Amino acid sequence: MRFLLTSTQIILVMGIMTTQEIHATTPLMLSRLDRHNLLQYRDSAGQVQQGSEISHWQMRKAEALRGMQEVTGPLPGPENRVPL
Repeated sequence: MRFLLTSTQIILVMGIMTTQEIHATTPLMLSRLDRHNLLQYRDSAGQVQQGSEISHWQMRKAEALRGMQEVTGPLPGPENRVPL
């Protein structure tokens, strides 16, 4: 029996293979923090903790910013600001 793939199926298979290669070469992905519990943060050992101080919120904020910049790229610096 002959098995033929359409171009869409070939592209899909290539995409899956590429995704697996990317995940194989990246470090262990950390679990995502709860979106609804903004007091959770990740300590220096990578463990999820429940925050109770301002410094904990700052760690959570920094992690959210890193995640956003991973997707969108870095925020523009002050040299790119325009007068309002």
